[in-house]
Amino acid sequence: MIDNAQKRIIALGYFDCVHVAHRQILGETRRIAASVGVLSAAVTFSDNVKSTRVYDFEERKTLLGALVDDVISFEFTEKVKNTLPDDYLNMLKNEYGAVGFVCGYDHKFGKNAEGNCEFLRDYCKRNGLILSVIDKYVIDNEEVSATKIKQLLQFGEIEKVNKLLVTPYHITDTVVRGRGEGHLFGFPTINFMPKMGKILPKTGVYSTVSDIVLGKYKSVTNVGTKPTFNDDNKSVETFIGDGFKGDLYGKTIVLYFYKYLRDVKKFSDPESLRLQILEDIRR
Repeated sequence: MIDNAQKRIIALGYFDCVHVAHRQILGETRRIAASVGVLSAAVTFSDNVKSTRVYDFEERKTLLGALVDDVISFEFTEKVKNTLPDDYLNMLKNEYGAVGFVCGYDHKFGKNAEGNCEFLRDYCKRNGLILSVIDKYVIDNEEVSATKIKQLLQFGEIEKVNKLLVTPYHITDTVVRGRGEGHLFGFPTINFMPKMGKILPKTGVYSTVSDIVLGKYKSVTNVGTKPTFNDDNKSVETFIGDGFKGDLYGKTIVLYFYKYLRDVKKFSDPESLRLQILEDIRR
């Protein structure tokens, strides 16, 4: 028997990027949970649900964890993939104390996406559960969606992306060894290798903020190749300003993107690149 302290109103979805429309669902989940005195929760699944995504599994869980009391996360195994809609809802009710659900108007779930809002309405009616279905959310006459955000990222439209995401687009990753040329610039550089399936912004140079152990520092980030050094490998390289000193190799940091500054280009020498980066950081 699940006691009241373990009962939940659960937001159903994948929550690819926890955008403003997702936040309507999560806000309604919190509101209903508070009104009946139970926990608010949200579901998400591991990255193999979709071939490309805005945020990875851990990033999604972190974002969701700031918006609801509990995050229910599942590895998207064959067993999970083939769970019938009824069995999925029964599991959430019996194992996670679901006393109600909130979802978007177009939510589908269960084997072959056989579950939908009509199925959910019938299930909740039969089991005496609460249900709230959220209508589509529109900004500038266009529905907010993960697909739209992915398109904007590929065009480098970071400011438009951030309007839809609320929390600025970011990468959470562990710093890896770069080319070892950071000493040429006179300020720290950090490097990420792109994660498989994660959507990166268009190749270019961006105004960013690096959230590291000691605080947040203004920075400039190059997404793409490094033609000045004849490096054709695509990666994410960040130059940290604000006087930061220290070795970040092996540390996990969060890199927030705020503005597209310019195209990547080849400079005649590292000193010319250094002067351009200093100018970029001031912008």
